[in-house]
Amino acid sequence: MSFQFLTLTVEAERKVKNGQDALKICKDFKAQMKSAYEDAASTMDGDGESFLGIVPDKIVLCGNSYKPDGAQVLAAFCTAINDTVKKLDMSDIIASQPEEQGLEVLKLISDAFSESKLEYLRNCDNALGSKGINACMSVIGGQAKTLKHLYLENDGLAAESLQILEQILTKPAEGESTCACDNLETLRFHDNMSGVEGARAAGRIFAQLKHPKELRYTDCRSLGEGSTGLADGLDAMGDHIASLEKLNLAGNFFVTSDKEIDQSLLRALERAKGLKHIGLRDCNLEEEGSQLVCEALMKSGAKLESIDISENDLGREDA
Repeated sequence: MSFQFLTLTVEAERKVKNGQDALKICKDFKAQMKSAYEDAASTMDGDGESFLGIVPDKIVLCGNSYKPDGAQVLAAFCTAINDTVKKLDMSDIIASQPEEQGLEVLKLISDAFSESKLEYLRNCDNALGSKGINACMSVIGGQAKTLKHLYLENDGLAAESLQILEQILTKPAEGESTCACDNLETLRFHDNMSGVEGARAAGRIFAQLKHPKELRYTDCRSLGEGSTGLADGLDAMGDHIASLEKLNLAGNFFVTSDKEIDQSLLRALERAKGLKHIGLRDCNLEEEGSQLVCEALMKSGAKLESIDISENDLGREDA
């Protein structure tokens, strides 16, 4: 006996969707489920295996912008199946929308999954800001026991946004004993305007991770002080950093004005024995810093498959 898992994807023409458009999308979702059911049932019957049904475990809404009435229709459909959905991509769903309407859309879609058991959440390209993070609080904070992969890239997250996110991810909800950081394996921030304080907040989030496998914090305007906060967070992970396989910190600055590399970063890398891929592009390392990073990685015993230390002003001999 078995289930057939299905990804529901919006296949309509890219444009701003209203309520009528959303009704058509829901109709198409049902058609996708029916077609998948028929295909799977015929295959299973031919193999003599008992077929239990179709389980929509992933929903992809990205690449289409929705008006509030459209989001309301989609939210009603998603609420009806949210107990089976494990993965949600809600990226780029508020383009060309006025702020108030965009926030309403984010909240409607987020609330539809507030009681789900999501393992994967991609919420990128949405110009979230602090108001957007608050609008998405139910979908981010409501998955504390199950969420493993969180992507927040190109969302316009300033420092205040990261500080709000820190509270959501590191503090258990009322009546709960676990927080999202207890389960998160992937956490990716890229191309946000988070500045020094945002990077420090991200570092404090890193420090609470128990099972990290992939971390990305790149091109977020951290400057030197913020980059130190990131390094301190990695160092504070202690032995938990040993499970980390991918680390990308491109665009941060880990060398001080007097040319000394951040010791917290080196200590963290020495314990990162599970690393396979590391990105330190454009981190102001220069020759000495790059050498120290390589020495720390060698001490870790990590079996690296790739390393990027480009754009660090390496001399010919060191390169």
